[in-house]
Amino acid sequence: MIRLIAIVFISLILPVNLAHAQWFEATGSAPLLSDNKESARNLAVQDALKQALLFSGAQVKSIAQVSNGLLASDHFEVRSEGSVRDLQLISESHTDSQILVSIRVDIVPQDMRCASGNTLTKLVMTKFPIRHRQQAALGGIFNLGQATANQLFNILANHQGSYRATKLLNIEQNIVNQLNVQHSFPSPVQILTQSADAQYLLTGELVDLSMHNPQSKWYGLSTHDPKRQFELSMTLYDGNNSEKIWSKNYVTQGRWGLDKTQTVDVNSSKFWTAPYGVAISAILLDISSDLNQELFCAELKGNVVRIDNQQLTINLGSTHGIKVGDTFSVSHNQQFIDNNGIVRQSLVLNGVTLIAQQVNRNHTIVDVGDKLTYGDINLNDIVKKQ
Repeated sequence: MIRLIAIVFISLILPVNLAHAQWFEATGSAPLLSDNKESARNLAVQDALKQALLFSGAQVKSIAQVSNGLLASDHFEVRSEGSVRDLQLISESHTDSQILVSIRVDIVPQDMRCASGNTLTKLVMTKFPIRHRQQAALGGIFNLGQATANQLFNILANHQGSYRATKLLNIEQNIVNQLNVQHSFPSPVQILTQSADAQYLLTGELVDLSMHNPQSKWYGLSTHDPKRQFELSMTLYDGNNSEKIWSKNYVTQGRWGLDKTQTVDVNSSKFWTAPYGVAISAILLDISSDLNQELFCAELKGNVVRIDNQQLTINLGSTHGIKVGDTFSVSHNQQFIDNNGIVRQSLVLNGVTLIAQQVNRNHTIVDVGDKLTYGDINLNDIVKKQ
């Protein structure tokens, strides 16, 4: 059993209570390239550590750097309080292309909690188009946008932090952008999120897949392997008002190392364990962490999806962390045109409070006590957990 250096977190507000800690076990994996077991082992430990931290509630901002086979950085930055006092490597196994590790981590629990409690926001994703499709000709990687979206969706669907991806739509970002200019109400973003019972829409676009020309050396007797660029632009929309709330470009490059004349299968393990695929995978993990930070303590919102004389139904349920007795405010979404001719949306708060009466997996039946007030509530009105 290998005992690694304890890692101390930067606390942002309150002092950490070191009197009580909890042990968590987690499993991580990493590709095994060029038989470099030390580097792969530490990448796998970092992956497992991230999973343990997110499961315990810590909001990871960055992962430690790897150097000489050890976790070299002596701190992480976290959005809320947390501390790792001890980390132990329990087991390790290898395949031809991957290394798996299991760790045991002593984590001090957080004192700071979100006002909304232990809730989970959901997001829906689109496929990723390629901006310059001619760049995909070398290797025939025209399906890399969809393959990358599939890989990211699998990561986000199994995420243990403040959000989870629930559906990958068969639609591309550029289509969404084209529809948005029509200023329709409800907007395409609202339609897509509501149809999937999600609060956010995540889109992306592959911006650069260009190949760097190999550089000759020794008078042309040998060459360096060419490197290929990878730039991914990500955007997150709020499904309640269609506003863009987060965007970021991720850039990396990796040694191509694949056949230059034949079509490459971008859905194969050969592609994703090659240096270029590994570089892309690292970016996808960064996106997962950045989204976790962005959506940490985000207000949980949903919509009224059914109204009758006896009850109301909202599209939030036990999978969102809703419990019987939880209360919600209601707002009506209105659209207006400002003095510059720009179509805008505003929320008008309703004075009633909804109370969760019957909680199902993806919807909840709520009550307001006075059934007459249902006349002030409309389909698709926005509900927010109090």
